[in-house]
Amino acid sequence: MDLQECIVKRRSTRNFSKGKVINKDTIETIIQAGMNAPSAKNRQPWKFLVLSDKSKLIKILYEKYDEIKETKDPGSLYTTTKCIENCSHIILVFNNQLSTYYHDREFRRHRWLADVQSIGACIENMLLTCEALGIGALWVCDVFYADREIVTEYNRTDELIAAIAIGEKASTKYSKKYLVEFGQAVEWL
Repeated sequence: MDLQECIVKRRSTRNFSKGKVINKDTIETIIQAGMNAPSAKNRQPWKFLVLSDKSKLIKILYEKYDEIKETKDPGSLYTTTKCIENCSHIILVFNNQLSTYYHDREFRRHRWLADVQSIGACIENMLLTCEALGIGALWVCDVFYADREIVTEYNRTDELIAAIAIGEKASTKYSKKYLVEFGQAVEWL
């Protein structure tokens, strides 16, 4: 599959085949593709934690949902947690550059934004590689609801940016991809 076809066909997988495990070599290929993304000043701000046993993370997310559902909008936290129960692995993606943000406030903000954009490019490379390999993937930001608990549970000092659930697709039938009209998204001067 060529790159343009991967970009057009890529969808977020929300229905994984239970019990189907993606092997370590394939996961390493996916992560290596991410690590080949461009990064600001070549800082390569990403750090990965691959979870084969997802039970602790899933427990944390359900507990957080129960804690906040009456007082805050939990968004899609519950449905996302249900989606990732059957995936093969979850890759937590961290920003490893927090200790380098020591200059004035504006400099820190700009550097942090550049690093988060770099990590976004990394994640997109990983998602496109999954698509090229026929593997389902879901970019998960609902981990933000429980970021402190997750960082503590896994003894991390880095900033949690996102999670990626990967696994075999239970279905390859997807609804049409909704895109904003080109003219609404692009302005020419």
